[in-house]
Amino acid sequence: MADQEPIKTQLRLSPELHQRMTAAAKESGRSMNAEIVHRLEGSLGVALANEPGAPRAVALLSAIAEHAETLRALGRELGKLDEKEIAAGFVERGGAPPRRRAR
Repeated sequence: MADQEPIKTQLRLSPELHQRMTAAAKESGRSMNAEIVHRLEGSLGVALANEPGAPRAVALLSAIAEHAETLRALGRELGKLDEKEIAAGFVERGGAPPRRRAR
């Protein structure tokens, strides 16, 4: 759209929605038009790669997803260990060592 003139379009909003859009535009530092365009592009699946910090956010989300999977795998392994230890009498449920019986 860099070489093309934007098309002017009228839009009818309820007073409540207009108020919410005005507040959102103010909060984001955008004009009302820029806020509406931004939200329409987002809802139509336009990549937000041009947003400041987007590459870093994607990298962080990817790292978090990898760590979450590692934690889930470790949790599954820990669950297996606990059951084996309980079965062998090394620990009681809850991780406490087994109580020794008085002689």
